[in-house]
Amino acid sequence: MTEVKKIKIGLMTYSIDGRKAKGTAIVARKAVEALLERRDDFELVYLHYEKTIDPIYDQSVHEIVFPKFNEKYLNFLNFRFFRQIYYFLTTKDRFDITFWFQPRLYPFFWLAPAKKLIAILHGAGDVYNTATFDWSRLMYVWTLKLFGKKLDMSIAVSNDAKMDLAKCYGLRKEKISVVYNGVNEIYNNNFDLKTVKNNLISKYGFPEKYILCVSRWDPNKNILNLLNAYKKYLDKSNQKNTLVFVGGKHNPDYSDQADKLIKGLGLESKIFIAPFIDTEDMVGIYQAAEFLVFPSISEGFGMPLVEAFACGCPVVCSDIPVFKEIGQDTCLYFDPNNVEIMKDQMLYIENNHDMVKNLKDKALIRARDFTWSEMKSQTVKIIKSVI
Repeated sequence: MTEVKKIKIGLMTYSIDGRKAKGTAIVARKAVEALLERRDDFELVYLHYEKTIDPIYDQSVHEIVFPKFNEKYLNFLNFRFFRQIYYFLTTKDRFDITFWFQPRLYPFFWLAPAKKLIAILHGAGDVYNTATFDWSRLMYVWTLKLFGKKLDMSIAVSNDAKMDLAKCYGLRKEKISVVYNGVNEIYNNNFDLKTVKNNLISKYGFPEKYILCVSRWDPNKNILNLLNAYKKYLDKSNQKNTLVFVGGKHNPDYSDQADKLIKGLGLESKIFIAPFIDTEDMVGIYQAAEFLVFPSISEGFGMPLVEAFACGCPVVCSDIPVFKEIGQDTCLYFDPNNVEIMKDQMLYIENNHDMVKNLKDKALIRARDFTWSEMKSQTVKIIKSVI
């Protein structure tokens, strides 16, 4: 019997290395797991900038670390960009596919020694993130704007993200596939609320009652408007729940603006920035929250939405198209640029218990539409369709 030739794939691992809990890293890991589960079809090679210790690499897969230049005489060339180009131009390795897992592609990515190039681009968030200037982000954006068409297939995480990729980068829609993210099986609504709250209080110092925001402090996350809306909420609320941030400070300039605003509004005692949270405890954090508030002005998908859905946590969020695509009728929406409406919706969900129950019931049903098993299946299909 003739042996079927495996598809040889070079996997660019930098979106995974050292980034276990980040959104894009989770998606990358699930994509790699999908390929590892189909080893009869695929021959995999990990392409590293640096070798890292990670269980996902303990799978007897061949690994290549991009070469470094002589540190005494040529250390100025040891940037990732130069090491990648050097490997692409000098290696004798050949792949059927080179696969990237985030939209951070260096110029000349198309010199990869592969017949086909695939990237999970998620969405066009880097285009919209203009509040603070960043040379590297600008480089990534223009690399995709000028040369993104050299990709044989791009993967978006929502239909709205697909439209953004076509509009912002000029990619052809027929070369963009949509694969929804999944929600981890650990997220559920089977819990004892008293036990959950006691654990959060004793382990992390959480407040008894709180509004939850799972978000890093970046410009597209709209934290400044949320803080202003929260101040107005406190002035009107009978419960005056603490606002808890999981993710917290990230972009230095924007985080500094948020810190100053918190002090200026006198919110120091009502804001709780959570420490590093063990993944298994995130379930309880959603479960114990009064509701999730998600005020982003741009997202490719919005993982906290579906995690909250699966935990039966009601959601108040921006009315941006991607959230309406993912959330449908399971969320209470607001204009992310209107602080008054944001405040009003936070008060409305706090005071309407029948509506909250209705949202929870709908959310639990909607959560079933987002599974990693389906994401894996769709990713494998796309890879095979490209060859």
